[in-house]
Amino acid sequence: MNDIEGFFRRATDRLVLTSKEVEVAGLVALGWDNAEVARQLSVSVKMVEQHLVTIYSKMRGRFDCSGRHMRSYLGVLHRELCEKEAK
Repeated sequence: MNDIEGFFRRATDRLVLTSKEVEVAGLVALGWDNAEVARQLSVSVKMVEQHLVTIYSKMRGRFDCSGRHMRSYLGVLHRELCEKEAK
């Protein structure tokens, strides 16, 4: 597990994400598009999209943000975690 995944796993434990969802969410938080994530994880773009649907569904239950803002929220969450870890 890389540092990004570790940060994201700690922040999202309460979301009960699978390990693959954590990987996808961590890469999306870095600003990667679905095709880049798919290549990195050796899965199809369709699989990445399905993971994101599941992640967003879980996030809607915990966070007050619309579907179109979820990707941005992942990036903000990642930056906040990095800042906290740096202190």
